[in-house]
Amino acid sequence: MNVATGKLQRELKKKRPFESPEQEAILNLLRTNDQFQNRFGKLFREYDVTSSQYNVLRILRGEGKPMPCLEIADRMIQVVPAMTGLLDRLEKQELICRERCTRDRRVVYIELTDKARQLLEQMDGPVMEQHRTLIGHLNRTELKELSRLLEKARSVAHQIPADRHVWLQVLRGSVSVAGETLSASDGMAVSDELSLVITGLSKFEIMLLNLT
Repeated sequence: MNVATGKLQRELKKKRPFESPEQEAILNLLRTNDQFQNRFGKLFREYDVTSSQYNVLRILRGEGKPMPCLEIADRMIQVVPAMTGLLDRLEKQELICRERCTRDRRVVYIELTDKARQLLEQMDGPVMEQHRTLIGHLNRTELKELSRLLEKARSVAHQIPADRHVWLQVLRGSVSVAGETLSASDGMAVSDELSLVITGLSKFEIMLLNLT
């Protein structure tokens, strides 16, 4: 009996079917991310920046004012283990400048330079064109559905035993729970629910307490 194989299985020249639909979906995500990262990486190298450096500059421009280093790190698309080194390189390229907070010397503010703003203006058109090249063949409905599914995939589902109550405490970052946005130090009591779906709006850390 011939069993139809999916496109990813053929691309990987995988002889046996995937062990589960979850495995196939995750490998599809990883392969797609790798291809997209390579294409964007090639584009960014033309402007002598990396994807992480571009992400920092984009965050700063979007905020429109100097930002603390830790807040920039929380908003990054990808986790950067050596944020200080990344900022050092941007400062050496004269794309950012640092200024220590006068009220709290532990806090360092990062600000865009005019050179960085000019660079971003040069990159805006090519970056948007790259978006269209990579994913412009999907229509608006498909793009919205793709975003919805990816956001759902990033959510965390916590199963709650029957007749139990839980307290959710946000320690860092922000999350969305049952349509409500919770930020650091916010809490929420949850009752009469069998599952609690938590969607991160930024890099977050939470604590769940079972209440009896």
